[in-house]
This record gives sequence, structure tokens and C-alpha cells, in this order.
Amino acid sequence: MDWQRFTQDALTATELEDEALEDFLQRLGLEASERRLEVTDFLARRRLSSSFMQTGGVRSARDKPMLESGTRVGIWRITGLIGAGGMGEVYEAERADGLFEQTTALKLVGEGDSRLTERFHSERQRLARMDHPGISRIIDGGVDEEGRPYMVVELVDGEPIDQYVASNGVSKSDIVRCAIALCAAAGHAHGRFVLHRDIKPANVLVDRDGNVRLIDFGVASLLDTEESRAAGPLTIPYAAPEQLRGEALTVATDVFAIGALLHDLLLKRPPERLADGSVRIDAVGLADQDLAAVVQRATAANPEDRYQSADALADDLAASLERRPVAARKGGAVYRSVRLIQRFPVASVMTAAFILALAVGLGMSLALADRAREEAGRATEERDRAVAALERAEYFQARSERAAETRLAYADALQRAFGAEGDPERLTSVLLERWSEAHEGWRAAPDRAAHISLALGENFVERNDYISASKVLEPWIEAGYGEEPLRVEGKLNLAIAYRYSGRRSEALPLFDEVADRLAETPEAMSMDRVVAVVNSATIRREPEELASAEALLVAAIDDGAPPETMSYYWNATQSIRSRLGDLDGAHQAAAKVVELLDANPLTAAAGRNTARLNLATFEVFHRPNPERAEALLDTVLGEDAEAVGMTGGNAAALRLKAVLAAQRGDFEAAEALFAQAVELVLRFGRAGSYPHLMTEAHRIEALITAGRYDEASEALAVIRETIAGARPDGKGDHPRLVLTEAYLVARSTGPDAATEYLASQQGFPIGALRRDASWGWCGRRLEGLGV
Repeated sequence: MDWQRFTQDALTATELEDEALEDFLQRLGLEASERRLEVTDFLARRRLSSSFMQTGGVRSARDKPMLESGTRVGIWRITGLIGAGGMGEVYEAERADGLFEQTTALKLVGEGDSRLTERFHSERQRLARMDHPGISRIIDGGVDEEGRPYMVVELVDGEPIDQYVASNGVSKSDIVRCAIALCAAAGHAHGRFVLHRDIKPANVLVDRDGNVRLIDFGVASLLDTEESRAAGPLTIPYAAPEQLRGEALTVATDVFAIGALLHDLLLKRPPERLADGSVRIDAVGLADQDLAAVVQRATAANPEDRYQSADALADDLAASLERRPVAARKGGAVYRSVRLIQRFPVASVMTAAFILALAVGLGMSLALADRAREEAGRATEERDRAVAALERAEYFQARSERAAETRLAYADALQRAFGAEGDPERLTSVLLERWSEAHEGWRAAPDRAAHISLALGENFVERNDYISASKVLEPWIEAGYGEEPLRVEGKLNLAIAYRYSGRRSEALPLFDEVADRLAETPEAMSMDRVVAVVNSATIRREPEELASAEALLVAAIDDGAPPETMSYYWNATQSIRSRLGDLDGAHQAAAKVVELLDANPLTAAAGRNTARLNLATFEVFHRPNPERAEALLDTVLGEDAEAVGMTGGNAAALRLKAVLAAQRGDFEAAEALFAQAVELVLRFGRAGSYPHLMTEAHRIEALITAGRYDEASEALAVIRETIAGARPDGKGDHPRLVLTEAYLVARSTGPDAATEYLASQQGFPIGALRRDASWGWCGRRLEGLGV
């Protein structure tokens, strides 16, 4: 098929209606019957698969709407018709139950076509999978009095991105930033195994605050399903070649559409469609070699030649803005050196020439350096800075390339796991199977197997599934294949998995090894080294090491970092300060993290989860504010859990909610919450681990507060026995349990007996009573009893 000619015909047809459309099709038939059939088939597919996810500007298809203004649908009152389409109608609606004010879009499916109803249900399910600020949230759903299904979604008050760009004189840089935000929304959908399939200007809105919103998932499909291979609607200027041919679609299909859309926004026209279905970009018009290379790769004819994820495309777009080397250019040392000079211009032309000469390996380096020294007294210092800057740039370029390969390996593993997202255990099983394939055949491709091991190990650590992380990382590190920098990252993740699954003695030497290794590289101030140093210090709890770790964190914070990295630094700061006894300073750091992440809504849900948990801990134990704590915990167990699924980290939220319930005397609710917390701890961690110990300690203290001393004593014996069985040294005690038993003795026998019990504990760290929010709370409670 001549796709160039077809594109012209189809675009003309989509702009015509009724008699004008029929006349046009008849003219095509006179020229060649095949041309009419091709265009007719395309129009039929558009109509069959159309949706109405848009919340504004949709052409009305009915003289009379199905619902009049004022009609109640569930708890919603219709206030007006927004538009109508092939599937039904979209209304503006307001909440009518009096609980609070809220304006939304209510979408009601039309009558009489089971296929439309089925597609509507699929659309609703897909939208429910997603929780991202760049995608309209689903709020409610059900069936109206006539038996017609409906859903209620967030109303986006915005305009199509092409109109927004044209009417606001948006700069090229800001257009690229919009594309990065679009990649984030599309990447979130892909992470839920959903393809959009029709990314175009009308489906990308910009709201009043300048936020990019991806809408219209009614034509989306699940990846690697029959649906993703079925013919569906498309918008030709932004459609990938495989869409035109009716072939299977992948993440790369949406990547193509984003690239074509970016070309359109920058040049006010999409790429030119060629006869074979591929496109030709206007590199000259883009007037930026980096940006042209990015768009070229995103719109490559072969899906395998495109970016393999929306995140990878976003990374290259960000690099083009920041004048960092972009992966699409595949440039060498000269290209990277030029980018370095553009990012860090040096004082003299001589020094810049020296950097370039060094990068290409010319023999004039020393001569230029000598001349620089003669002409300016500070040239030697500038030369040294230049050499150091170049070495640092080369180092991080190599690290960036490794990270890109890791992301590709992860994307590959996820592609093999399509369909498993709704079943965490199934997803874990599939990912472990994929890793086993790579690990067993690592000798054939050691670097590839190492990338897969690191990618999946990091994934399990992010999900707090430390047992699965250890299953992947332990055999890889023991076998020792892949590049050494990859293995360093693997050891760091394995150390984290060990620590939080109760294997601290095995974690500590790994943290020390990573910290020492990175101290000798340009990554001495990197996040990986900070993680290693902070974990070593918090495990040992030595005041000097804690103070040294805090100093490193202060320097890292002053050095600046992206929001997610900065959030880790502040989280680590609150942890260090807690152990140093500075609970007020720790509380300030915890609040700073939540403030930072709330101001940057595109940060990972897992990071927001941790930040809210840490702040809630202070609001429960250090500065009692149960209302704020409940709100933080409900968010962790609600929005965040929907975004990343229930993980071991949610056990802490359930434990804190149980403590709050016990504090208000609702011991029945507390008992149920503690049981859920323990179940999660043991699903994602190890019996006898620190999270298990802390959960049991608080549960036992709730039993003591309720006067159930025998049960508390029995539970104490059980957890000690469990800890003893999990530790190499066979010891079953812990300072936290000493506090718990002291509380039991104080309540059941009296404060004098509790004081005597504490005095009998050899080496008990009394100072720990003031060095941790929850420990300090327990200590203060004992003091309140006269201990």
C-alpha cells in the first residue's frame, strides 16, 4: 500500500460528513476501487473503536441528551452536557450527597450495543489501574436507573496541547518539558501494562496550572494480549507503521506517537509520511542536533530501533535540555567534551581548547597547557579542574549508559510479565522465572544477565520484597559476572535486602565495601555512597559514625539533587538525628520530606510512602497528633498502595494505625490491624526481622495496656524464641523487648519491680530511650509509671 497517498485520502475523509464524505469516496472509487476500500475500512475501524474519554469539546451526536440537567445518578447531580461520541455521552456533574463539593465528568454509555458496553467496562478497568497526576483519576462508577453503566472521572479543565502551545507562545524548552511530562504519564500507564494507542494533540490536555494530562484511554489495550494485536482506531499523523499495517503493538508504539507529537508541536506539522509507512522528520527545521536525534529515534520505522520505554525517551529529552550527552546521538569523546564545555564553560578559551584536545587524544595537550600557564597564573588550576571535570563526565556517561541498559533489561522482563499486574504473586513468579533464564545462561551474555539481575533485584527492593531480592542478587554476586560497577550496585541492593529481612550482620560488610569502593571514584558524593554510609552508621549506632553520616548528608543536600534523591537525603537525616537523640531535628527533617514530595507530584509513590510513614511515626510517638497521623497513614494505605501495590512497607502503616487504635482504647480494632501488619511483614520479610520484632513489641504493649498480662507474657516468649531461631548467635533478646518487658512488669507487679528488672539487664543501652521516636515514647511511658 502507498501509505503516503493513503494518509492524504484518510485525513481528508475524517474531515467530511454525510453527502460530502460519500461524494469523496465515490471519486476515490472512480480512480481505483482499492483506494475506496482502504479508506472505508479505516473509517469503519475508527467508528467501531471510538471512545469518549475526552472531557470537553466533543461534537454532539444527539439532538436530545440521555440525561437532563438536575438528574441524579448515584450520588451525582447532572449540571450539563459536555459532549457526545460513538460510545455515549459526557456530562458535567456535581456531588449531591452533601459531604463535600466536587465537580466531575460523568460518562454514560449508550444503549443497544453490547460491544460498546464491553469496551466501556474495559475502559473503566484500565483507568482504575492508574494513579498518576498526569492521568485523570476515576472517582466512582456504577449503573443508572435505566441499567446503563457509567463512570465518574476527574474533570480536566484544559485545552489540547497544540492549541495551548499556539495560544501561549510556549518556548521550545517548555514544549520539551511538556513532552517529558507526557512521557511520565504514558510510562505510568505502561507500568500498569496499558497501551494508549492514540496519543495525539486532542488527547493531551494542558490544564490551567500548566500541567500535562493524558486522556482518552477508551481505545487503549492491555499489552501482549489479543486486544493489542487487533485492528483499532488510530490517528494517521501520529500512528506508528505497525499500527497502519495492523500488527502487534508495544510500548514502542506509544513512543512513536509521542515523538511525532513533539515534532508537530515544535514545527507545527507532524513528520512526513513516506510510501512505506515510515516517516521523515525535518531535522533542519528542528535546528537542534540533539533534539533531532531524539525525535528520529522515537519515530524509527522499526519498533526495536526506538526507545524501549517512555522513561528512556524522557531521559534523553531531559539530557537535551541540560546539554548533557543524549543516548540517541551515540557520540564519542569529542561530542561529550563539547557538551561538558557547554554545561560548565571555563574562564579561558585556552582551557576550553585544552579540554577538547584531551578528549580527541591530540598530542598538543601539554603545549596548550604550558601556554596557558604562561599567559595566566591560574591556568594550572584551570587545567586540573578541566581534566577532573572531563574524567567525571566520562565516568558518569559510562554510568548513565549502564543505567540505560538496566532500564532496557527491566523493560524486557516486564514485557514477559504482561497480564500479571493484577496478581503480585504471579508477577513475582514470572520475574523470577525470567531471571532464572538469564542467570542459567549468563556465560553466553554475562553483561546482559548482570543487567537483568540488577534490574529485577532493584525492583524487588523497591517493592520491599527482600526475600525475592535476595533470591536474585545472592547467586549473581556469588557468580561474579558482569561489569564491576554493576556488581557494586548489586551489592548495595543485596545489603539493603539483608538488612530489612533480619540479616544485619551480613548486610554490614557489604555496606562498608560499597562505601569504601565508591569513596575512590567520582561517586564519593553520590546517592549510592550516601546510602551505604548511612546504613552502616545506623546499624552500628556509634555516635561518631552517626555524626559523620549526618555531615555527609548535609554536604549532599547542599550539593543539590533531583526531588526523589533529595527526599532520600532528608529521610536519612531524620533517621540519623533520631539515633543521635535530636528528635525535634528529626521531626523537622521528616516534615521537610513530605513538603518536598508534595511539591513534586511526579515523584515515585514508593518515596512518598516512606516519607509519610516517617512523619506519621513522629506524630504518633513524639509529638502526638493522631488526626494528622491517621491522614498520613490513610494516604499510604489508600492512594500509595493503589499506585505501587501492598508491600512490606505497608506493614509499618498498619502497625502505626494499630497503635493509634490502642491509644484510644479500641483494642479489638488494634488486634485486627496488628494481625494484618504481621501477615504483611512475614509475606515480604523474615520471621525475627526488625520489622517483625517492632510489630510484635507494639502488639504486646497493647495487650499489656488492655490488662491481658498472661497473653502478653506468652507473646514475649514466642517472639524471643523466633528471634533466636533467626540469628546465627542464637540470641533471642533485643533492647526493644527489654523495654516491653519492663512495661509488663511495671503494669502487672509495680514500678519498683520494673526498675529492679532494668538494673539486672547487663549492658542495656538506657540512652536508647531518648534516641528513637517510638523507643523514647516507650521510655517516657515507663517514667510516667514511676520506673
